[in-house]
Amino acid sequence: MERRINWFGLAAGITTLIVLAVSLFIPWWQLTIGDKVLQVSASPVNTNFGLLNLNFTVPLLWAWNLVSVLIFVAAGVVMLLYSIFPTKSYSKELLSFSYKKPLYLVMSFFIGLIVIVAIAGVFGLSVPVAVNQTFRYHHISCPPA
Repeated sequence: MERRINWFGLAAGITTLIVLAVSLFIPWWQLTIGDKVLQVSASPVNTNFGLLNLNFTVPLLWAWNLVSVLIFVAAGVVMLLYSIFPTKSYSKELLSFSYKKPLYLVMSFFIGLIVIVAIAGVFGLSVPVAVNQTFRYHHISCPPA
């Protein structure tokens, strides 16, 4: 019996697991204000906040990160299974599950980032989305009376 392998599914499954591993340790977007006065590091599977050089965890974001990691792992493993057994009756359903989930997570990350930047713009703050920029705030003080 000849074994057929879906090479695109195999590549997609491996890529999904590599993106997961990299995203856990390297943030996709960072915001640093001052000398670590405020720090935000974000990726689709890991979001960290720091204030005055102290890191803190928001329980809802921790749960969101955990769910995102589990979805990425499940999607990567399912894509690998689909690529090894492409002729099984359940293969199409597995593919339709596995390719959409990481895509939706990455899209929701970028949409959330754009919404946050838009909200900051309403308050007059200019937050970079895709580039490393340095902003200088010049405080003008009045001379003492």
